[in-house]
Amino acid sequence: MGRMGANKLQKELGAIKSSKTGASEAQEGCNLMRLMRDEFPEFEPYLLHIPNGGVRSPAAGRLLKLQGVKRGVPDYLLAYPSRGFGGLWIELKKVKGSYGLSEAQQEWFERLGRANYQVRCCKGAAEALKAVRGYLGED
Repeated sequence: MGRMGANKLQKELGAIKSSKTGASEAQEGCNLMRLMRDEFPEFEPYLLHIPNGGVRSPAAGRLLKLQGVKRGVPDYLLAYPSRGFGGLWIELKKVKGSYGLSEAQQEWFERLGRANYQVRCCKGAAEALKAVRGYLGED
C-alpha cells in the first residue's frame, strides 16, 4: 500500500475509534487481520469476518435474515482444520468497555463446540492472535 493509501486508511480507522473507550470492535478486527498477515500470512486467507452485527434498517435486516444471517454467530472463522478441530470461531470484543456474551452468542458457542469447532471469545486483536497461535499449535 502506498504512502497516500496508508494515510487514508489511518484516517478511516481513526473515524471508527472511540477516544473514551479505546479501539472499537471494527478497529480491533482490522488490527487482527493485520497481525494475521504479519505473523501467519499462509493462514490469513482462511480467516473470514462474518458481518452479522451493526445497525441496519428494518428492510435490510429482514433481507439479511432471509439470506441466512444468524444472530449471535461469532465474528470470525479461521476456516482451517487443526489439532482435530474443523476450524476456529472467534467472537472479538473491545478491550475496554466490552461486555460478556449475549444469550444468542452463548447458544452458538455451545452449538459450534458440539460440531467440533474450537470457539473463543477474545478481548482485542492481541488476545485473538494468541487464540490463533494456540489453535495452530504455535504457542
